[in-house]
Amino acid sequence: MRMGTAFVALAASVLLVDCGGRGESSGIPPGDPQAGAEQFEMHCGTCHPNGEAATGPSLSDRRFAPAHVRRWIRQGSERMSPIHEEQLSDADLRDLIAYMAALGAVEDR
Repeated sequence: MRMGTAFVALAASVLLVDCGGRGESSGIPPGDPQAGAEQFEMHCGTCHPNGEAATGPSLSDRRFAPAHVRRWIRQGSERMSPIHEEQLSDADLRDLIAYMAALGAVEDR
């Protein structure tokens, strides 16, 4: 597995934990990094191919808290459209964050 793919999985896991704003833990949620790699490729890979810069910035040279990743995914940002639960389930988001954690892009804070 490439470093970029692992980073993406980690970032996805972080997003799942932080997005809901329902008092969830800010730690890295349990998830399946392999499944998260597929979700990352499907939902994030166009703008962050293998976690690297393209339309979006590189994710592989930074570390994110799971809560921040979850928030960015669910709420979007100035440059990124949100990915709602209808498009990416909470379980799939946990997997995505686990993948990003495996890449080293997501870490507990």
